[in-house]
Amino acid sequence: MLYQGLALLAVASACYGILVMIYRAFLHPLAGVPGPKLAAVTQCYEMYFDLIQKARMPWQLQKLHDIYGM
Repeated sequence: MLYQGLALLAVASACYGILVMIYRAFLHPLAGVPGPKLAAVTQCYEMYFDLIQKARMPWQLQKLHDIYGM
């Protein structure tokens, strides 16, 4: 019984995460803003530049502004 509940919780969490990504990518008012889709739907893009690249996110944002013209 406990394992069924945990499995149901895992499936529900995965479905919720997928639905949030779909909303952010296609239905959100800012969905039309150009840029990397990974940055639009998750926090992984920012985490990569903050943790792996050692706090280089401000410089990456400047590059993105130069590329996409916003």
